[in-house]
Amino acid sequence: MKVEDYEWYTPREMRKILEPYRGFKIPASTMRYWRKVLGMTPNDDGLYSRDDLQILAGAIAWLDAGKPLKAYAVLIHAGERLKGLAPVIDTLNVIEFDTREIFTNAS
Repeated sequence: MKVEDYEWYTPREMRKILEPYRGFKIPASTMRYWRKVLGMTPNDDGLYSRDDLQILAGAIAWLDAGKPLKAYAVLIHAGERLKGLAPVIDTLNVIEFDTREIFTNAS
């Protein structure tokens, strides 16, 4: 895949895409906090990748399950993707999660 074919999103676009999955408006400050905890940084143009958007969708599902965001961040930083956790976002190509299902009480 060529870099120019990849989809990129502004923080505002990500919020608008993710709000229906969260069920209510997501304040910009909340998104900044989530991105900080998850270690996300924008590209040189200030945009975030489709992968970042999918990870944030997973964070919403994780938080909805009553689990702490920092535990999800530990798994993401370890390279894990949680099978069946993130909703499918129509604007994204589905990112395949590892075949291992990881549901942990890590904190």
